[in-house]
Amino acid sequence: MAQCDAQSLVNQANCILCGVPQGMYLPILIALMCQIQAQGTGGGGAVFAGNYAGGQPNFTPTTSAAIAIDTSNGTQWDWYSNAWH
Repeated sequence: MAQCDAQSLVNQANCILCGVPQGMYLPILIALMCQIQAQGTGGGGAVFAGNYAGGQPNFTPTTSAAIAIDTSNGTQWDWYSNAWH
């Protein structure tokens, strides 16, 4: 049985990315984050992806913890303490 906890998925990503063609890193990262959330190991937060034009996301999530990926440059933003970091 495959291990799908958050740390195992990150470890698998590090191994997988060695042979991944350029441009595929972000889709794989988003897919892994969705898997982490689906497994309930993402802290009860939500995962978002969008073009934030290099700035912080322009919305307030409805959960206390969230992750947003800027598809324009691959930046990861984390929502906690009522602010994007």
